[in-house]
Amino acid sequence: MHFINQITAGEQIREIYMVKDVKQAVTKNGKPYLNVTLQDKTGTINAKIWDPDSPGIEEFDALDYVSVGAESQEYQGNMQLIIRQLTKAGCEIIRCAVPTMEAAKALTEIKKQITIPLVADIHFDYKLA
Repeated sequence: MHFINQITAGEQIREIYMVKDVKQAVTKNGKPYLNVTLQDKTGTINAKIWDPDSPGIEEFDALDYVSVGAESQEYQGNMQLIIRQLTKAGCEIIRCAVPTMEAAKALTEIKKQITIPLVADIHFDYKLA
């Protein structure tokens, strides 16, 4: 785990962080880039995405959790990340325990609200299976 407050210059970072803020900006040469603030439980760090349209960068918004591939560097006395890869982080499957008939009936409503697979552990009562 690479906590933000432990990052030093020259490191290769591969970690999941929350996007606290993201702003579009333009370089002096007129080229667009993204200025991103990443956060974990230890603090925040500024990050740059110099080529937002590159294949390794997925779309994301503030408050998303993202997996980043980046290099750390010091700039004007502060640590920052240069992001080369960024994908949204998330789960691929939901697994839940179903100990009661009420919980079993709730599965229908849960399934309506998700798009990923739902696995129900119904091993508490044979009548629920």
